Amino acid sequence: MRESDLLSFKNLIEGKTGITWKRYWKQNAERLKEELTRLEFQKLKFKKLKRAAELLDENKMAYEWTDKANYHQAIALLADEVCDEYGYPLLEMQRSLYNGAVGNLMDHDIESGLTALQKYLDRFKQTLDDGASLPEYELLELQGYEMDAEMLMDQMYMEVGKQMLKMLVEKFEGIDDLIQPVVDQAKAKLQRHG
Repeated sequence: MRESDLLSFKNLIEGKTGITWKRYWKQNAERLKEELTRLEFQKLKFKKLKRAAELLDENKMAYEWTDKANYHQAIALLADEVCDEYGYPLLEMQRSLYNGAVGNLMDHDIESGLTALQKYLDRFKQTLDDGASLPEYELLELQGYEMDAEMLMDQMYMEVGKQMLKMLVEKFEGIDDLIQPVVDQAKAKLQRHG
């Protein structure tokens, strides 16, 4: 394994690069196929950043697994047909997210966008208001929402992502211990991006 690949893995995991795993893989897969054993190549191909982290450990290269690594790992699992050349989901797919809220916000129809986001998030809030905990799949869905906001920010839709994160924080700040880590990540992203 080349040191340059290990540094790329470290940068992807720590969120210090502007490329996605899919983009890295498209640029390097043929070379890696030649340089690695079949088993090592398959591990990297299918485990993606999880295997990259293992390779960093094996090579005693320090790194910090960040929420950006979770984000890159998640979008790396998407089918190539639904991603653009940079490894992000196609814009037309993103526009339909959250009852069309993302498309509305992209088109500067703020009122409709915020209303649709409100409606989407209200179903989680209603469960909590009824005194129940969110089931795990709904907690994962909220984590996906937070990651989608970051993805939009990475793709130059900064205000759309910020609106999504602000609404998440406003709705769920301090109301449930299981949701609070998602809220804290959203707050940290809002602070980072001003």
